[in-house]
Amino acid sequence: MSKQAIEQIIGKIVLDVEFREALLADPNETLAQFDLTHAEQNRLKSLDSETMEHLAKILRACPAWIIPPVD
Repeated sequence: MSKQAIEQIIGKIVLDVEFREALLADPNETLAQFDLTHAEQNRLKSLDSETMEHLAKILRACPAWIIPPVD
């Protein structure tokens, strides 16, 4: 398991709309650039657009001291 890769992917899901769309459109290609186990890949592939949007919305609402704003 690559905790760093999972954290990076979650960050990209939250902050990068194009990444989110790519993950939904072609998860195999999008996830190929990360060092993930098959189980991790399968879990990430199981996320739907509604779940990703919900996660992004919640985390964007966090105070700036928790998640600094991206310019």
